[in-house]
Amino acid sequence: MDIPLGRTVDQPSAYAPECLAAIPRQHGREAGGIDANRLVGYDRWTAWEFVWMDASGRRSADVLDILVPAGSPNLFESKSLKLFLNSCYFRTFKDSEEVQSLLVTELSRVAKAPVEVWLLQPTDDFLQPQEPADYRVLSANEQVPQGPVEERLAYHQFRSLCPVTGQPDWASVYIHYRGAGLSHQWLEQLLAGYSTHQGFHEQCVEQICCQLAEVAGVDAVSVTARFLRRGGIDINPWRTTDPALPGIARRTIRQ
Repeated sequence: MDIPLGRTVDQPSAYAPECLAAIPRQHGREAGGIDANRLVGYDRWTAWEFVWMDASGRRSADVLDILVPAGSPNLFESKSLKLFLNSCYFRTFKDSEEVQSLLVTELSRVAKAPVEVWLLQPTDDFLQPQEPADYRVLSANEQVPQGPVEERLAYHQFRSLCPVTGQPDWASVYIHYRGAGLSHQWLEQLLAGYSTHQGFHEQCVEQICCQLAEVAGVDAVSVTARFLRRGGIDINPWRTTDPALPGIARRTIRQ
């Protein structure tokens, strides 16, 4: 793949949509043995470094909330997205609606699926950190829940490695499942095992969701990973076997 991640790349000095690079989702799914047909969800990207200029010469600093469907053939290479967004600094826009329209067009082109984009102010309520109140911290010391259960568990020590640079990525993982009780000790070991796993955020979440769904007696699973930002962007994949189990949409305390 011809992507800028891991390479020295000049910053654009003009608007440059050609910076955007796609990564086929199928590559990671085949490598991880992931059956994506059983999963639905999205990838929620938050871009904190976005400045654009209107026709009067006034610049606005906004935060982008980007929603990419999990069914899209491609995901974005994160460094290429950063380069593209930086290049928007050099283009003049009529208004915020034109900014939004252009971003939707270009990002949908690369993802090969409809992408949604919202421009938010840093003070917007949606961006204020909020820990999910109904999730409790995963503890390996707890006994295996007996009988059919519904649990919401949070694991804040998640680490994986970038498959290109080898650098660590950190996240809080939120698991919501129904059915036979899962061993919390086994679950903690499973998540901790990703500390040396090289995979993109999206692939890690899909693989975890599939691993949990394959446990005998588990009826439905939802997995959200809220990754800490790198390069001004955080990526937050959500996958589920049942759309009735929602993901964690809001920015969390660690972010």
